[in-house]
Amino acid sequence: MLKFLILDKKCPEELISQLAGDGKYSETEEIVSSFFSLLDDGCEVGFARLSDILLVRIFDGEEYVFIYPIALSDGLDERDALAELRAYAVREEIPLVLCDVPEDSRQTLEEAFRFTEIHDDDGCLYAVVKSELSMLCEPLSLSDGVISLTPLSESDIKVYAEICKNEEINRYWGYDYREDIENPEDEFFYLVSEKGRKDGTSLSLGIRYNGHLIGEGCFWGFDLMGGAEIGFRILPEWQSQGFGRRALKLLISIGEEMGLISLYATVKKENTPSVRLLDSLMEKLGADESVNKYIHRY
Repeated sequence: MLKFLILDKKCPEELISQLAGDGKYSETEEIVSSFFSLLDDGCEVGFARLSDILLVRIFDGEEYVFIYPIALSDGLDERDALAELRAYAVREEIPLVLCDVPEDSRQTLEEAFRFTEIHDDDGCLYAVVKSELSMLCEPLSLSDGVISLTPLSESDIKVYAEICKNEEINRYWGYDYREDIENPEDEFFYLVSEKGRKDGTSLSLGIRYNGHLIGEGCFWGFDLMGGAEIGFRILPEWQSQGFGRRALKLLISIGEEMGLISLYATVKKENTPSVRLLDSLMEKLGADESVNKYIHRY
């Protein structure tokens, strides 16, 4: 798993030694030292080493940017480094923006991701890697005549927080909000969903029935190659009425409208209603001791 080591201007020698490996100390020291000025500007700079390629991550004003992979030896192929950066951005749910892109690496970069916007800033190329979500002008909505999936709004904050906090449905969700914040205000969950939508990393849609917000349908884990994860959760009082099946079908349809190539879903084996549902609507991709994995190919 890719891990970035944070630069500290007071004691960079240990970091350089860890990054340099065998015989690359002077080259690594020169590169690391070139980023000292960013620390004075209040940025956080992190480094990771992949074979003979150095990866640089800059955090500035709540936004991340990555330097295009820096080869420490001639003739290295940066495709593996780009794949590692892609996996890191997807895992951390942050947009992937690369700067200092060499002109002769433009084709390699465009081949590494499904959608890439390359811009020229006074002769310096930078690239914004796009997900299918980030390319939408506005979130999609869809109805099957009984339920609808539509964007969340501020009027949903109270009920949406109930959905996010409900222990009965969230024991199968795979994420416990308390890992990040113990006692959040109701607005916290809505703001997190809005940030994911704006960043192009996740999309939360309200499942609605007769004017009631009864659950949530989600897209996340956009892999920048045409795939994304989906999931849904429905408040206990609205379960066992067929809404889950309807929601999953709508999510699959929205994924197609979004232009995705494939959808993935993971469900705990103990969640037998969801296992039965996914068995009937998606192709089983694999399983381990605790979960089943599914795929839908368009």
